[in-house]
Amino acid sequence: MTAPRLDLLTKIARWTARLASVSAGLLLGAFLVEHLVEWVWRPTEWPPGWVLGVLALHATLVAGLIAAVRWPLTGGAVAILAALCFVPNFGRADVVTPLLLITIIPSAIHLVVGGIDAGRRVAERSA
Repeated sequence: MTAPRLDLLTKIARWTARLASVSAGLLLGAFLVEHLVEWVWRPTEWPPGWVLGVLALHATLVAGLIAAVRWPLTGGAVAILAALCFVPNFGRADVVTPLLLITIIPSAIHLVVGGIDAGRRVAERSA
């Protein structure tokens, strides 16, 4: 594939991943706020430790998706790891599969595009 065509595909992939990450981050962030209000801000009693752990994983997932816009390698890796730890806690296949897809696909694209960009920077420095 020629360099201009690869540059165009990389830009399209980068912006697609950014849009998908921000969209998924906003969607999951809204659920995070709802669960924080339910469990922490207006509790009848303090939530159990496992709930706080799940909320921390949820917050890490949202942070990774949003961070991937600026730092694709770090944010993508954090989002994938958090998704693999957080999403299976739901246990229902009708919820788990779509959530994994909307979080892992943009994060994987971020990792690929970030790797391409890092490879280009290394090649430019050595040339």
